[in-house]
Amino acid sequence: MGAKSILRLRWYEIVVALLVIISLGVLYFRPRGWFNPSAARKVYTTKRSLAIIRSEILKYKDITGEYPNSLHDLCESVSQNTSEACIGPHIIAERISDSNGNSREYNELNGDGGWYYDKMTGTVKVNIKNPVRQYIRSYMGSVGQEVPCDW
Repeated sequence: MGAKSILRLRWYEIVVALLVIISLGVLYFRPRGWFNPSAARKVYTTKRSLAIIRSEILKYKDITGEYPNSLHDLCESVSQNTSEACIGPHIIAERISDSNGNSREYNELNGDGGWYYDKMTGTVKVNIKNPVRQYIRSYMGSVGQEVPCDW
C-alpha cells in the first residue's frame, strides 16, 4: 500500500463519518410531526370520538324524543353500556388538550379541553378554542391551524 492509497482511504473514512454524523443529527433534530404518528393519531381519535358522540346523541333523541341532560346521562342510559361513545359510565375522551385524554364536560365553551355540551340543542363540540398546533406542537398535519371547537 502506497501513501496515496492510505490518504485516499482516510479521505473516504472522513466522508463516511461525516455522513453518519449528519444523518444522526437530521434524525435527532427532525421536525417531529413528519415522523410522529402519535400526534396525528390524537387528532384522528378526537375527531372520531366527536363523530361517535354526536351519533349517539341523535340515537338517544330518536328513542326518547329529547336530548340527554348531560353526556354522563347518555352513558348511563345506554343499556349495558354498549355505546361506542362510552367506556363504562364515562364518555370517551378527546386527546388534544391532554395526552391521557380529557372527558370533562362543560356547559360553556371555555377552552379548557374536554367536551362542550348544550343540552337544549344536543350540540357537542371539542372544548378547545385555539388551533391544534398550539396543543400538539409536533403535529404537522392538514388541520394544524384549525380550531377544534369549529369541527
